[in-house]
Amino acid sequence: MSQLSRSLKNTLIKFKNKRLVSLKKDFVYQRYTYQDIHNYSLKLITFFKENNIKKGDKVAICVYNSPQYFYTYIACMFSGVILVPMDFSSSNELMKKFIDKTKTKLLITSVKKIVNFKIKKVYVEELDEILEPKPKGKIQLTKEDDLAQIMFTSGTTGEPKGVMISHGNIYSNIIPALKFITIKPSDRAISIIPLSHIFEQTIFLGMTLMGASTTHLRSRRSSEIRAALNKEKPTIIAAVPAFFNLFKRRIEEKAKEKGKYETLQKTLKLASSLPRIARKIIFKDIHKVFGGKLNLIICGGAALSVQTEEFFENIGMNVINGYGLTETSPLLTANKINDKKIGSAGKVIGGVELKLSKQKEVLARGKNITPGYYKNPSATKKLIQNNWLHTGDIGEFDEDGFLFIRGRVKNMILKQNGMNVYPEDIEKILDKEQLIKESCVIGLNKGTDVIITAALLLSKKASNKEIQKVIDKTNKKLEFHQKIQEFIVWKKKDFPRSFSFKVKKVDVQKTIESKTHTHTQSKDEIIHILSLISHIDASIIKENSNLYSDLGFDSLKTIELSSMIEELLRIEIDEYLIDSKTTVKDLKELVVRGKQEEKERKVSKRMFSKFFIPLRAVFPEFAYLFGSMYFSSIKVIGKKYLNEINEPVVIIFNHTSHLDAQVIGKHLPAKIRSKSANGAAADYFFKDSKKIKDWLKTRFFRYFLGAFPVARVGKETKSTLKQTFEYIGEAVDHRWNISLSPEGTRTRSGKMNPFKSGIGIIVKETGYPVLPIKLKGLYDIMPPGASWPVKKGPAEIEFGKLIRFKSLDTPVEITQKLEKVIRNM
Repeated sequence: MSQLSRSLKNTLIKFKNKRLVSLKKDFVYQRYTYQDIHNYSLKLITFFKENNIKKGDKVAICVYNSPQYFYTYIACMFSGVILVPMDFSSSNELMKKFIDKTKTKLLITSVKKIVNFKIKKVYVEELDEILEPKPKGKIQLTKEDDLAQIMFTSGTTGEPKGVMISHGNIYSNIIPALKFITIKPSDRAISIIPLSHIFEQTIFLGMTLMGASTTHLRSRRSSEIRAALNKEKPTIIAAVPAFFNLFKRRIEEKAKEKGKYETLQKTLKLASSLPRIARKIIFKDIHKVFGGKLNLIICGGAALSVQTEEFFENIGMNVINGYGLTETSPLLTANKINDKKIGSAGKVIGGVELKLSKQKEVLARGKNITPGYYKNPSATKKLIQNNWLHTGDIGEFDEDGFLFIRGRVKNMILKQNGMNVYPEDIEKILDKEQLIKESCVIGLNKGTDVIITAALLLSKKASNKEIQKVIDKTNKKLEFHQKIQEFIVWKKKDFPRSFSFKVKKVDVQKTIESKTHTHTQSKDEIIHILSLISHIDASIIKENSNLYSDLGFDSLKTIELSSMIEELLRIEIDEYLIDSKTTVKDLKELVVRGKQEEKERKVSKRMFSKFFIPLRAVFPEFAYLFGSMYFSSIKVIGKKYLNEINEPVVIIFNHTSHLDAQVIGKHLPAKIRSKSANGAAADYFFKDSKKIKDWLKTRFFRYFLGAFPVARVGKETKSTLKQTFEYIGEAVDHRWNISLSPEGTRTRSGKMNPFKSGIGIIVKETGYPVLPIKLKGLYDIMPPGASWPVKKGPAEIEFGKLIRFKSLDTPVEITQKLEKVIRNM
């Protein structure tokens, strides 16, 4: 057994009862323990065997981050099956290219992903259900040089380059990495990077081996991230620089709005010399934004700017970054909490050797280095020469052994006199100037010379004379061969960027050389943003232009799009609502809906306190006494089905009267009703009012009856619907039952109303079985509009058998079946 497999096995057993991974779905957290992941990974080995997938065979995975993703990863490590991770945004053409090249036997994907080519596949949404009844398989004998993964880093056009990564590569890198990045079993991380990226895999693997827990988010909307930070209270966040840059800008902009920007900057400067605990106290309000417990920021995927790193350090957080490639599994250097230099990539980690070539290119070797590119010997020869991997990055070491990355070999400007100019050295000085929002330095060929040219994004309007003063000031700090010879003001709002927000210098240079930086700048903000991202002239982009087929978008670009809309327009849209069918017109409609979003309403977690549970067990007995005076008789049917309940359930009923809750509460066992979240009309029981009677009514129903707000038919808003789903998410996290009427309001005629589709969404999202209840007679006793029973009469409550649904059942199918069941009772 390889050291990686052995370490994973031992860790999964050691921390078996501890939570390992959580996934924030739409409104419910899906949580798995170490034992859950261990069991499912062993059962997946059995599934592999049943499908003739053996050691050395390939299994591709193309899904969103999920617990299933991670136990698939572990199952592959345990069985010797080679994993082929693919980004969830990958087109069918690209997926097929990777699958054909690797001769993949199985594709694990999502029902949300339409696969139009022939291959055996299984959907991640049904994987737990498929594996549940299977026996556990046996861990196979694996060796250090056995391939663990083939990770494709290119291939959209031309020959795909699949990086081969062995068991030994991963283990030899993660163990020394953990000596640089201190992780404790008590740590909780939030990560929003796809698991198809090796940086995210390394974070998750490190958290796992140290007995810690990780939460993944499917949505990257700021509001979703803020909600998760508040709920999960992470001690660690792992993300790309764009995430931290966005949070820094938001904090600074809020300070400007309040007229406190100068105070913030002065306090940051003062705090830099104070102990970390003092900085945390001074900036406690900012720490609350991150959940209040955040201690460590791990940044990867690209270099974090010095300004952003200093900002987070100055407010009392530890920032750790490093340097590496997919081809190096991935880490080569890293900073330590107690041994770091801001702006550096850190020191060389254990087991890795680095040296600089004559051109100052960083060369690497060690057990973490890839054997090469899969079935691509020519590309492998270019990558690894004389046993040294060529990173393509320019670097230098200081006297203390810290590595500083100066740029890419391909970005280096070679002057006619043979002098090398690294654009990043110039940009670092330019970007400190207040007038300069960001710079991009390139070399333009003019005649026989190469002109050092600075493309400038300005923070405010300025004359050429003012800009030239900044250039002159910068040139005084540069060596003779580095001096800026020409500047160009970039007319658009931003430079073209990659997913990790790196400036695409090649695109900037092409634009300037072709003089297309004066392209039409549309007054339409959405079309302007689309033009920035797609690099297509705004005049060509039309209302019916398809984002994918016409503008060349993929899911990484949609993340960039939603981030840019949020940053420039202050409007949140969910990138998961943008797909291959989305047009410019559709996008504008999403933005309009985002503008109309109401103020968020907070979810009260106090209602789930253990203090109120005994009250809810007893109170329904007293409440029932009121209604029972008007029941000439009450018939109870199907009470035997209540004995089958040994897990949380969704309780549904036909809504006939205000007496419904009293009758249901009385006849449910105390253990069920005391831990039930009961849906109640938001506009009646939870009025947004300052009146004392409304305040008291809300708290009475919330704490004594476990009521939570549900929008009635015709009164739904995005805010109330979101709040309803958030309460349900909290109920699931506390393993409470959920009780509500799928009709959305009481019947006005005595006949049952059609069910609303929300019940299907709730049942599918929670995965709970459903307890159906049919009520009769209560409408006649106390109809809608009556504030008191109008007459005596017989009543009936019927409990049905628990209904379970399959993972692939749709919300519509679930809703239709439940309505049919209740009608037929």
